[in-house]
Amino acid sequence: MQDVKHGWRILFALGVIPSVLQLILMHWLPESPRVMILRGQEDLARETYKRIYSKATPEIIELKLRVAKMYVEATTQMQRGMTFWGRSKRLWTHKPYRRAIITVSGLQMFGQLTGFNTLLYYSGTLFGLFGFSNGAAAGLIPAGINALFVVSPPDHKDSRH
Repeated sequence: MQDVKHGWRILFALGVIPSVLQLILMHWLPESPRVMILRGQEDLARETYKRIYSKATPEIIELKLRVAKMYVEATTQMQRGMTFWGRSKRLWTHKPYRRAIITVSGLQMFGQLTGFNTLLYYSGTLFGLFGFSNGAAAGLIPAGINALFVVSPPDHKDSRH
């Protein structure tokens, strides 16, 4: 699209397609099991888990439902027992939360301050300036590498967290 007149409009339109598709298909998406549990609709939550995990055994479905109920109970209890400011303060005083916030924020700042995000944005133009015959195609290299790091979950063989 780099050399196409008004190519940005085509790219914009392509970006709109997933949003419109999601808007249309949202009608058929089931409510989340967590919300159903909050509403006291455990049977519907169980049916949703069966749809999501169609190959799971009934025991696994019951385990997932039990874990979700415990999670809902714990978060509901925490929200009722703490103010918004208390929960916000806990993000910074509870070590695992603080560590996660600092790590993620640090990675975002690193991307901004080092110009890596700019490299991704202008990579097609930059690779074209470096002499590649199709700079836009060469620009897919850093984008693909970035996608691998974002999409690929880490291998957690070590359970010490």
